[in-house]
Amino acid sequence: MPTLVLARDLIDDLNNAKKIDPSIRDKVLALPGKFAEATHTGAHLEKITAAADPHVRTVRVDKYWRGIVFRPDNGDTFVLTRVLGEEDANAYAAKVRFTVNPLNGAIEITDVNRIEAEAPAEAASGEAGLLDDIDDDTLALIGVTQAAIPVLRRIHTWTELDALTGMLPPTQGGALQMLAAGRSVDDVLEELTQPEVTDESAVSEDKTPEIDTADFAAAMERPGTKAEFVILDNDADLDAVFDDDFALWKVFLHPTQEAYAHKPTFNGPAKLTGAAGTGKTIAAIHRAQYLAHQATTDGDPTDRILFTTFTTALADGLTHLLAQICTPEELRRIDVINIDKYAADVVAEQRGRRVQPIFDVDRLVEDHWRPLLEDAGLQDDFTARFIHDEFNDVILGGPTAITTKRDYLTVARTGRGVRLSRSQRSQLWSVFEGFTKRMDDLGALTHLQIADAAASILDARFVRPYRHVIVDEAQDFHAAQWRVARAAVRPADEQLANDLFIVGDAHQRIYDNRVVLSHLGIETRGRSRRLRLNYRTSHQIHRWAIAARSGAPVDDLDGQTETLDGSHSAFSGPAPEIHQHVTARAEADAIAADIVRWLTDPDLNLKPQEIAVVARTSFSLTRVEDALAEQVIKTHRLGREITAPDGHVVLSTMHRVKGGEYRAVVLTDITKDQLPLPKAIAPKEDKERRDQDMERERSLLYVAASRARELLAIHYSGTPSPLLPNAV
Repeated sequence: MPTLVLARDLIDDLNNAKKIDPSIRDKVLALPGKFAEATHTGAHLEKITAAADPHVRTVRVDKYWRGIVFRPDNGDTFVLTRVLGEEDANAYAAKVRFTVNPLNGAIEITDVNRIEAEAPAEAASGEAGLLDDIDDDTLALIGVTQAAIPVLRRIHTWTELDALTGMLPPTQGGALQMLAAGRSVDDVLEELTQPEVTDESAVSEDKTPEIDTADFAAAMERPGTKAEFVILDNDADLDAVFDDDFALWKVFLHPTQEAYAHKPTFNGPAKLTGAAGTGKTIAAIHRAQYLAHQATTDGDPTDRILFTTFTTALADGLTHLLAQICTPEELRRIDVINIDKYAADVVAEQRGRRVQPIFDVDRLVEDHWRPLLEDAGLQDDFTARFIHDEFNDVILGGPTAITTKRDYLTVARTGRGVRLSRSQRSQLWSVFEGFTKRMDDLGALTHLQIADAAASILDARFVRPYRHVIVDEAQDFHAAQWRVARAAVRPADEQLANDLFIVGDAHQRIYDNRVVLSHLGIETRGRSRRLRLNYRTSHQIHRWAIAARSGAPVDDLDGQTETLDGSHSAFSGPAPEIHQHVTARAEADAIAADIVRWLTDPDLNLKPQEIAVVARTSFSLTRVEDALAEQVIKTHRLGREITAPDGHVVLSTMHRVKGGEYRAVVLTDITKDQLPLPKAIAPKEDKERRDQDMERERSLLYVAASRARELLAIHYSGTPSPLLPNAV
């Protein structure tokens, strides 16, 4: 039976009343039914004489509007790619190309008209092009159609490449970004062919499957194709597409996301990393649904899944997203709990009472560590913050907690910049013992002590509470928290199929926790992939955020260096704006004026809750809050949630905004006195810790900027932060 599928870009158009009137949209959505009911072609398809591709047809929507349809040489699946006025439809058909990508076998649509229209001007003779080192054969190898190659030869800047990347099919755009960043051809080919492998035994180590670029029927079934097209089977599907809560992530998965989220079996822990906005959390959500579905159909009826993340706000967000794709039965299999709450629940169940965790670092340092240091007469040798960090990083920061003086005297203090003699360690051990006793006497524990206790309790059990554990925001987990996640599913010295699914990005590490997973008995080698296509932010914002994050190399959670090279966005937008002001009051007034302008601009069509104002500290938000109140604009400061009530502009610190997404973001008070925050930076004597603190501050700026989808504005008064790209 003939089937008509809709291209991803067409769904975007159908949801945009400025592109396709809702009355025309209803007629478009009637087309799949006509195809399903017909006995032959499904609808009257017309050839276009001037079409560049023999597979192009048009179908009448009404007297004026035409749908562009891809008709394969064989098979009953047709693709509706665009709906345009008759004249525009003819022009589009004259340049559009339908091809099968030779790397991943997916059907790709290349709109040469659009590429040529947005192409950069011819450069002066002799000026080097950004892609000069990439020959035509290599461009053809990654799937670039011949008609687009002359345009690519006119690219001379990253800005021009970013603009054109979003107009190319995802595989081609990703390959160009990686090649332009200096990645080798072999490296790029390996990365782009690997995501299709869903059965480890199906492909040998030295040979990837050969792709028949003429076989469109086979290409239609591949994940890369399904990532760009959707079949709407019935009216319920149509209603879902235009529901207020519809999002493309419910339907479309990038091939890498698909391969990892729906892989039947990982023979041990699997890890998925990627820059902000690349869909790591979405892949984790689909993985949870997939495992829950397995458990409810052909799995063990007692199987349960722990989906854990770093904060309560993030856990609440995950719960909301899971409810959108899971059946009630599947949801009952999944426990979404942030890691500290889960650890506290385990300890409370064991002890018969709940221990209130201490999270406040300043309270711990001033009320507990400093008095103990002074009692030991060591206040002139060490700072209280140094002792606090030594306890967390060394005593609690290994594969197991250190419980004896002998072990502390001999342990390697990896990552601790200040050397300690054996005598100094001996002195500090007495301080640590004093701290442990002090907590016992108070009936209190730090959140990391609770995590350590929970891991011990779980490890003592013969039967673990979960069959699968999914970890989101993995880069922020402390070793003690990792021990809890691991112990919830299996012992440290065992490795089980599908036990741990891990997603994270060390570039977004906004807390001081650093681990090497293999040191904790979590081995992901051979089961790790990185996502590179950013769906959240425009090229311009993505590029700016990457520049803000540049600093020391970061790890991939397994002791290897990971970079943002080759990551790119799926669309373009306005460049971020940077504004300097004479006074803080002038800055707040300017921000309020900009938000008023955004909210009243009919072309933007922004709602207040789609705008976020973000600062390093809560104090910096007060002036903007007051300025917006004067403009009668309601605001909402984020607490444990990551969204605001309708009609309220979001106000948030850089820490609180983690996990949020907004169409427009304003960064305020980005000055040298706020970023890096002086009190958050270690003294010069502890160079290694100081460097880590600076990296954390860069990560905070990166996280805050990457929350923006379309608009990003950066404001400061006085001297700008030295972390701003090209700060003056």
